[in-house]
Amino acid sequence: MKWWERLERFFFPLEMTKRYYLAIALLIVGTTVALAMFVHLQFLRGAMADTEAQLKRVAAQLDARLSAEFARLDPQVDHLLSADERTSFLTQRLQPTVDLLAELNPTLAIGCYSSRLDCTFAYAPESASTWLKASFPPITDDAYDPEFSYTVNNSITGFKLDPILHLNKPVVRNGELVGQVWVSARLASVYGEAWEQSRSIILAGLALLAAVLTLFAFMFNRFRNGLDQFARAVVQGKPDEVAGLWPELNPLVEAVKQNQAETRRATAGQFAASVVHEIRNPFTSVRGFSQLLLINETDPKKKMWLETIIAEVDRVNELITSFLDFAKPGPSAVGVCDVRSLVADITTLAEGVCLKTNTKLAVTPPDINLRVVCDINQVKQVLLNLVQNAVQAMDGQENAKVAIETKSNDKTVTISVTDNGPGIAPDILSRIFEPFFSTKIHGSGLGLSISKQMLEQQGGGLSVKTELGRGSTFEVTLPLAGAANADSRVG
Repeated sequence: MKWWERLERFFFPLEMTKRYYLAIALLIVGTTVALAMFVHLQFLRGAMADTEAQLKRVAAQLDARLSAEFARLDPQVDHLLSADERTSFLTQRLQPTVDLLAELNPTLAIGCYSSRLDCTFAYAPESASTWLKASFPPITDDAYDPEFSYTVNNSITGFKLDPILHLNKPVVRNGELVGQVWVSARLASVYGEAWEQSRSIILAGLALLAAVLTLFAFMFNRFRNGLDQFARAVVQGKPDEVAGLWPELNPLVEAVKQNQAETRRATAGQFAASVVHEIRNPFTSVRGFSQLLLINETDPKKKMWLETIIAEVDRVNELITSFLDFAKPGPSAVGVCDVRSLVADITTLAEGVCLKTNTKLAVTPPDINLRVVCDINQVKQVLLNLVQNAVQAMDGQENAKVAIETKSNDKTVTISVTDNGPGIAPDILSRIFEPFFSTKIHGSGLGLSISKQMLEQQGGGLSVKTELGRGSTFEVTLPLAGAANADSRVG
């Protein structure tokens, strides 16, 4: 693999990473640009406010220092000197004041304008005459308010923009406008600093983007390696090995395990069908011939043997039938059933079971009329099996008791079968719903598995609560008719 192919595989280990990278880039770049523009505008707003305040302060200082000169000089020299001589005279008298203010404010250009002489004089620095001389229009407003103006000068900087902010402040003596003082500031440094801040933010955003993309590349590569490891575990039939290493894949692990269980059930179904065809018929023949021999047999010992053969054949046939029911369960005849009627029918059946073992039966019917969505025959079968299991768990126990109760909420109805037997040990409880697991000597281990499977196919469920020495409770949950999760199952 060439180096660019390796680099591409590192940053794009999965096809979906391109979309994620694009979304991340748009988010970070968009946020960075918006932040840079916001900082740029805020900085310019603050810098312009500070510059305007500085121009006003310097203009006020210059106006105050020139008040005596403007009030005293003009009348004395008007009749003695020509216009050029008067301009030179005012420049000599006022230039020191302008130079002092310019020295205190080196970033500004400062000057004076005389309305009577219609000329500019006493300005600093020297270079200001080339880029500020034409920016002093006569002020004719009676209010004589200071006025800001903004120009772009290209004469010095060539093709580069040179923005300049001007302040013209009228000079009024004895109610008469005698001139202006002006203060100007070049804004190139202000704009340059604002762009520098924006550039810093953009560079930081790009660095963040590179760091995030690199981090995501490591994460995606780690995730790809996890998927590869998960795929190998699935192929080897060991998805549980990666469940602890990759918690994010636990839902997928459960789905794979469920799919494997369904595959096993399908395989078991095919095997069960083969067993039915290959074994059930011969066993039926064995049972039939045994019954024929039993009719004519007079020897008690041989009759006992034949009865044993018939009983064992029946037990094998029952086991085959249970296995087939688990592997290939028949379709459920789902419909709307009345809970009171269901509980009443179960009570009648349970009484017969409990009567044989002197087990006390307590039934609590539902308080209100409830209707559930289920296959009533299958649910009766499940509840009767639970009652039989409870009675068997308390075999020989004094004061044995089985209680049947009904509870409901806005979505489900729960019918519970509770016994006061020995309870279920933790190691058995974890495997109680596993196929072919049984603690009974002649049990097939399929009863609870088939019951749970049938209820789940109807939108319900089967669960157990137990406490050692105090008994167990098996809860059958059924969807309430009319609830969102039950409507789709009706009909």
